[in-house]
Amino acid sequence: MAKAKVKKTNKKEGVQINLKESSIAKFTKRPVPSEEEAVELEEHMENEARDEEIDQGLTEIYQDDEGDLVDVRSLEKIRRKGFFLSLINFLFFMLILGGGAYYIYNNWYKNASLDTTTVVLTVKGDTELIAGEEYEYDLKYKNESRVTLNSVKINVKLPNNFILKETEPMNSGSRGLWDIGDIAPYTEGSIKIKGMMLGHVDDSGIFSTYMTYSPEGLSSEYKKESFLSSKIIDTGIKIDFDFYEIALVGETEKIFIRFSAMENNFINNFRLSLEPQENISNINFVPEEDGSPSYGDYASFTIDRPGIWEVDSVLDEERVVPVRFKVNDKLDDKQDLVFKFEKKASDGQYHEFYSETISLEIMKNNLNLALIINGERGDMGVNFGETLNYSIVYNNKGDSNIKDIVIMAVLDGNFLDWTSLDDKNGGREKGNTITWSKEEIPGLAEIKQDEEGVIDFSIRVLDFGAVNLEDNHEISSHARFSVGLLTGSRQEGGETGQDEDEADNKSNTIISKMNSDLDFVETIRYFNEDNIPVGSGPNPPQVGEKTTYKVYWKINNNLHELNKLGVSLSLPEYMEYEVRDRATVGSVIYSEETHEVTWNIGRLPTSVYQASAEFNVSLTPSATDKNKIMVLLPGSSVQAIDAETQEGLSQESKAKTTKLEDDEIGMGDGMIE
Repeated sequence: MAKAKVKKTNKKEGVQINLKESSIAKFTKRPVPSEEEAVELEEHMENEARDEEIDQGLTEIYQDDEGDLVDVRSLEKIRRKGFFLSLINFLFFMLILGGGAYYIYNNWYKNASLDTTTVVLTVKGDTELIAGEEYEYDLKYKNESRVTLNSVKINVKLPNNFILKETEPMNSGSRGLWDIGDIAPYTEGSIKIKGMMLGHVDDSGIFSTYMTYSPEGLSSEYKKESFLSSKIIDTGIKIDFDFYEIALVGETEKIFIRFSAMENNFINNFRLSLEPQENISNINFVPEEDGSPSYGDYASFTIDRPGIWEVDSVLDEERVVPVRFKVNDKLDDKQDLVFKFEKKASDGQYHEFYSETISLEIMKNNLNLALIINGERGDMGVNFGETLNYSIVYNNKGDSNIKDIVIMAVLDGNFLDWTSLDDKNGGREKGNTITWSKEEIPGLAEIKQDEEGVIDFSIRVLDFGAVNLEDNHEISSHARFSVGLLTGSRQEGGETGQDEDEADNKSNTIISKMNSDLDFVETIRYFNEDNIPVGSGPNPPQVGEKTTYKVYWKINNNLHELNKLGVSLSLPEYMEYEVRDRATVGSVIYSEETHEVTWNIGRLPTSVYQASAEFNVSLTPSATDKNKIMVLLPGSSVQAIDAETQEGLSQESKAKTTKLEDDEIGMGDGMIE
């Protein structure tokens, strides 16, 4: 900065400054810089600062240890490293690179290849079986990955009721274990297991299997599982019990077990056993003692010990196993007998496939009463309008004669027509009971030891239209007795008669459930009910000319649901089926092979109280048929199962001829012209 010039004066010794020659005066006279000039100045100052920093860095580089600058013209050249050292560095680098690649291969590539979906394990087989039926489990395994599977083992757990017959291949010595070894990529194999299931209907079993393996190069163990459930839907044997529901203490009783093979049966022999009870003795049955039974032929069997029967064969024809036993003491009013059916498997073990429990009413008295309705001693189904034939069988099984017996029949139900009662003995009717004493039946004055008698009567069931459907749909029937004086040793001892309220004085009780009111009507017409022709051709028929008719089927049902409902008709050889049919439910089917028309309905609920079907048939008489009345329909049959009573229902229609009995307009003498 320029120095200011100072000029001294003598005026009061002061100092005088010449502002014209001062640099400050010059600066204040300069103009203020613009904004752009200020920015340029700032950038200039930043560049100068950066250059100064670089110069300082270079100075530090070219300084020696004492801080003096080095003469770069005299710098020494450092020698390069040797070949072997470079090789070592290269190998070290490759080692690190290879380790990384191996890590990626094991932890990414292999795991990616071993997705669980790439290892397949499946088991196939029937899910619904018949007891004793031989079938096969087909187990398949497959490696769909890019990696070999090591140490592969397959474990199988069979259902408890499965009887093993053979496997292919054989297992590894341990039941249910197969040591497969290694499975190469994209390789598959299979195991077949043959056998059968034995058990009750609806018994099921689960076939479970799992496979363990280790991928090549990995120590981890993986697991794959598969399952299949199978159920027994039938035993293949029809079994029925025929027995008297009352057992008298001290008397030998009989039960007849009937059985036959069904269409699909795989059990050809079995063991039958009666569960032991302390108060029941089993008695060996000798067929020759009773002769040939009227209920069927005896089965071929051996008695291993009392209460166990080894049945040799199961045939299509019904066979009977007779069982004899004695109740030694009365423990309760009711007692159950349990029968078991078992099949012996190849392993020597018996497997139960069916059981039946029957309930007996135990009686302990001097007079044995048995009630029978229409030949049946047990519960039954009855039809509206049917006649019920009752028999009361009495037998003195005591050690004394019995005097003054009164026998009573009790019929409880609102479906009986008491005006139709037919009693040859003239019993006294009151309310729902009929009573007989020595006044009506002189033989009741005294019944001697082992003496037997029968009281017969009948009564009709009301027609469907005469009943109240809100009532209980069953009739309960039983007989009872009261005793006057006993003769013999007991009379001498001063005993009087039995107390009716305390003695075992009842017979068996039979529940007669009302069957549904199934009604079937069949008609054949040339004119319908509206007098409109539904047939064609000459009527009456003429030789060599074709005449067609319409067949109508109608079913009515109200009370219970019906199952397995169907109608069948076998056409005469000279009748032809015309394919013009219709049905409100089910379907009408014609079989050319059997020349049979069937109407398959199956289940008919009570909400569908009426069903109908129709179809056409035709007749072309030959010369030999002239002046004859020909049968158009020989009669159809309807079959059904009452869902409530489980009784089989059936009806048959009457034959229909060329007279057209059901057609008021078309009917005539029916002679072929």
